[in-house]
Amino acid sequence: MAEVKIGPGVRFGAVVKDGHTEAVGGIVMMISAGNAKEIVERIKFKVAEVNAKNLLPGGLPIVPFYYRTELAASLF
Repeated sequence: MAEVKIGPGVRFGAVVKDGHTEAVGGIVMMISAGNAKEIVERIKFKVAEVNAKNLLPGGLPIVPFYYRTELAASLF
């Protein structure tokens, strides 16, 4: 026999900010023939536009935590 209880489920893929609160994460994928520097600059522009116009609910900003510009620049 087994004892069945309701309990917390195991979370997969949660993004934790500063070790105490959840956040939403996103990744921008580039096609293999894309220009990494150009794409990163266009993404930076769009993020700034979204933040400036408060397009996310509750005035939440998009806060990038990693750009691969330096990595892409070092490859060439």
